[in-house]
Amino acid sequence: MDETVFIEEAKNGDKTAFEKLVFKYQQKVYNYALRMTGDPTQSEDICQEALIKAYRSIASFRGDSSFSTWLYRIVYNTWQDHWRKEGRSSEMKVYFSEDDADEIKSDLTDAASRIFYDRLRQEEIQDWIAKLITQLPQEFRTVLILRDIQGFSYQEIAEIVDASIGTVKSRLNRARNQLRTILSGNF
Repeated sequence: MDETVFIEEAKNGDKTAFEKLVFKYQQKVYNYALRMTGDPTQSEDICQEALIKAYRSIASFRGDSSFSTWLYRIVYNTWQDHWRKEGRSSEMKVYFSEDDADEIKSDLTDAASRIFYDRLRQEEIQDWIAKLITQLPQEFRTVLILRDIQGFSYQEIAEIVDASIGTVKSRLNRARNQLRTILSGNF
């Protein structure tokens, strides 16, 4: 069944339709929250709170953006609220799934160099990249993860973080430049 049908049914109070929408996005939303918080327990709390907010406000979903963009915006706002309450700790860990590590590794190395030895070092590389990304300011880290890890478009990111596309592109460029600088200092 088409997602729009589930959205319309959920808007009309069908809990099962909303649950189907949640099922489709829950792992991606949790992974995003985990990358931003670095804490599995806090990520679960943020996701639960965000999904409750989404359920309560599904009737107001107009369809101006995709459902996933709307949902990520709610998760982002919920995370921002938690982040502000906790004093904007800069000592956050960024977690990556094994799939993310494979994506990042393939960007950093060419196919010919991915040999057995690299597989053994995968966890080490994953941790190293995550630590480097945590050195970025929050607004840069957010757009970098949404674009380069999660694969959102500039328009979707702009809607999620409530900024113009130009601001998103600028932040992403600055994030990549700062990450390059950090990388060059680690070699």
